[in-house]
Amino acid sequence: MKKSRTYSIVKGPNKDMILDAFNYNRHQVVIPIKFDVVVGYSAPPTTDSCISYLLDINTLTIQEIGYAEESEDDLRIGGELFARFGPAEEYLPYSFTIKRYNCKTQRGEICLERKSAIIKSSSR
Repeated sequence: MKKSRTYSIVKGPNKDMILDAFNYNRHQVVIPIKFDVVVGYSAPPTTDSCISYLLDINTLTIQEIGYAEESEDDLRIGGELFARFGPAEEYLPYSFTIKRYNCKTQRGEICLERKSAIIKSSSR
């Protein structure tokens, strides 16, 4: 069973950028888009000296998109990305799902699920 975790998106791209990234991905062209995803805090978030730690995302591709509950401002988004949770870690592949991303506030929640590494074996 795969483990998934949900994180807050505190800033992301506008609707046009998301739709462009999805449409170009269908033609195997990657349009770089950025979601700022908080994975931790240096102190309680209500503290003035609090620093947000962001997920380091590389090569995000949108493979699915739709409207959430018939709202033109809320999107459902799915795809794949490579991410690392710290500067000393390596980038690992994840599937992601965003059930509701508000294009006006540019906020939402992203659910990450670690993808299994494919191990090739050769039999002779």
